[in-house]
Amino acid sequence: MHRRTGATPAPPRARSITATEPPRPVPLKTGSLQPSNPDVQLIPAESGNIAEGRFGATRILNPSYSDRAAWPKQVGLARRMAPDTLPRLRQRGTSDARGVLEPGPGGRDGDGVTSAVANSDWGSLRGVLLDQACEPYRQAGRFAYYFARGKLRADPVFRAILELGLLRGYPRILDLGCGQGLLAAWLRAAAHCYERGTWPRAWPPAPRPQSMRGIELRAREVERARRALGPGCEVVHADIRSAEFGSADAVVILDVLHYIPAPSQREVLQRVRAALPRGGLLLLRVGDADAGLRFHFAQWVDKAVMLTHGQGLVDLHCRSIEQWRELLGECGFDSRAEPMSHGTPFANVLLIALAI
Repeated sequence: MHRRTGATPAPPRARSITATEPPRPVPLKTGSLQPSNPDVQLIPAESGNIAEGRFGATRILNPSYSDRAAWPKQVGLARRMAPDTLPRLRQRGTSDARGVLEPGPGGRDGDGVTSAVANSDWGSLRGVLLDQACEPYRQAGRFAYYFARGKLRADPVFRAILELGLLRGYPRILDLGCGQGLLAAWLRAAAHCYERGTWPRAWPPAPRPQSMRGIELRAREVERARRALGPGCEVVHADIRSAEFGSADAVVILDVLHYIPAPSQREVLQRVRAALPRGGLLLLRVGDADAGLRFHFAQWVDKAVMLTHGQGLVDLHCRSIEQWRELLGECGFDSRAEPMSHGTPFANVLLIALAI
């Protein structure tokens, strides 16, 4: 951000977005989520496209439905079933999905945001978030603490969840393959920062779920999660292929499904759909098998990690993004894709899916 000497110019007036005005693509640098734009609304999931330039996207993904002429009908169906459940970027002080006027950060309609954060200084907020989210892992051991710092610092999905407000307004969140519970720790830290006014003005309010549950296969990860998060987050030691999901409003599956065979992938997604109400949310991050060298490098890293965990060579069951979206459609979801590997050498994509 360039600063000029002399008088400080008046900040630009916020421009309201009407129902007839389409969302503008976010002008982003490659490998960066910056800058935030308070005038931009998140493209609805039923659009089925990636806006070029958004989150470093380099290509357009078309709807996975075979009959493109039927796409407007599918859009109308999704809107009738769940008109306002999809998270959007809104201007500060506008209404949420329930029509309730939302105050600014910190629960106040106005000040209470540090100037650095208000000026979209992600570096300032990231340091506070990292410290708050990682501190509980000190009691789970040095590895747990430093792994949390590295993962939360480098993985773009954690920032995207906050900046796009993806989990906002979902009281019950289920994290499948939760590892040592980093998502729960991150959301706790975000709520803490938001309540204290350390939050970018252009971002939606931080998610504040009423309950967080996680299911994890590896006993050591479960122990770390329980020691760090305490009784406020239920972490179950189980296999997601057989564990009871119960009911949830949003389900998160990050970098997990490619470890289980294709038939099990379908079964898990069908059970996730059964656990969600109509309009419920699924955040599913996967690798794009059509991404060439970046995808093959990610596969090599996955196999190396499994070897270091003592699980030997494992088979990975991957799909292209079009194939993943087709599978989601068959399991009762309407989805869109957001590239989610900026700043990394991988080919990860976040599928944002709405239960229909």
